[in-house]
Amino acid sequence: MNRHNLFNSCSLTLCSLLILLSGCTSQQHSMKLGDSVNQLVSQQTLNPDAAVKNGTALKSDLDGQIGENILQTYRTSTGEPKAVQKEIKISIGN
Repeated sequence: MNRHNLFNSCSLTLCSLLILLSGCTSQQHSMKLGDSVNQLVSQQTLNPDAAVKNGTALKSDLDGQIGENILQTYRTSTGEPKAVQKEIKISIGN
């Protein structure tokens, strides 16, 4: 009876060890590093040619004059900041 318990205990330990070590085997990955991110970005892009089809693509590089026009348009379209209604007081200590 003692041998039978020892055999069961050893076989159970061996099976458990084999199951645990099977998780440590090396896996071959078919994708290169960063390919999954690129795949997600391409899947989330509805229409990659939208800028070209809508005519909103830049025709040339962003030179000084174009950048200056964009900045001037941004500054005039945002308007003036609103005044603070109440003064904010922060007391530390007393």
